[in-house]
Amino acid sequence: DAIYPCGRCRQMIHEAASLGRRDIIVVASVSCIYGMGNPTEYENSIIRIHQGQVLARLGPLVGRMGRLDEAESHLRAGLSCLDEGGDRRSRANARVNLGYVHIERGDYGAAVSCLEQALALLDVERDRMWRTTAESNLAIAWAGSGRVDDALRLIDEIDRADEPRSEERRVG
Repeated sequence: DAIYPCGRCRQMIHEAASLGRRDIIVVASVSCIYGMGNPTEYENSIIRIHQGQVLARLGPLVGRMGRLDEAESHLRAGLSCLDEGGDRRSRANARVNLGYVHIERGDYGAAVSCLEQALALLDVERDRMWRTTAESNLAIAWAGSGRVDDALRLIDEIDRADEPRSEERRVG
């Protein structure tokens, strides 16, 4: 359920072990375990990982190794958990990655479906980077499925949306 690198490591390890919990992973440095350093820093470095995120993150990794069936399986399992309680961005990200797996396979119809679902979850302003990735992949899927004009139009929209940011980078 969560990964806790923090100053309470020994206590958490004993609690998890005594309760027989198998859904907690404690990651700690030697300094953390022996109480060296600033406990507040350890406390501030807590990373919470919700059920489904690990599988959803594992999918793209095995996909990069060319194991597309396994990648799809991990992403679908992650999505089934995330759809029940994951945050919007995690659900969208998993769908973008699943869409990419479908593109790699040449299954452009399935890719379009995943990517359109991802875009529906992403906010136009706050999630610009994720939207750009999803839109770029959607353009590839559209081109692969014969919708070349739609793909080119989308690429033009992406370029226009990025122009103000390019100007800011040149001026800044």
